[in-house]
Amino acid sequence: MEVRHETGMREVAAVLAAAEQLGGTLAVAEALLESGRCIELAGLEREIAALCAAAMLADPAAAPALRAALGGLVARLDRLRALMRPPP
Repeated sequence: MEVRHETGMREVAAVLAAAEQLGGTLAVAEALLESGRCIELAGLEREIAALCAAAMLADPAAAPALRAALGGLVARLDRLRALMRPPP
C-alpha cells in the first residue's frame, strides 16, 4: 500500500504544479486583455479541463487542496471571460 500512496501523492503534486504553472499563464492572459490585446480562451479551457480530469483520478484525501487550486483557476478564467465582454 505504501507504493500506491507514494504514487498517488506524486500525481497530486504533479496536478498542483501544473495548476500553479497555468496560473502564471492566466496572469499573462489577464495582462494582455487589460492592455487591449485579444486572446483565445479555448486552449486555457482545455488545460483546466485536463487538470480537472486528472484530479478526479487522484487520491480522495487530496480533494480539498485540488479543489482549492482548480477552483481558483476556474474563477480566474471566469474573470477573463468577463473582461472580454463588451461594456453594456
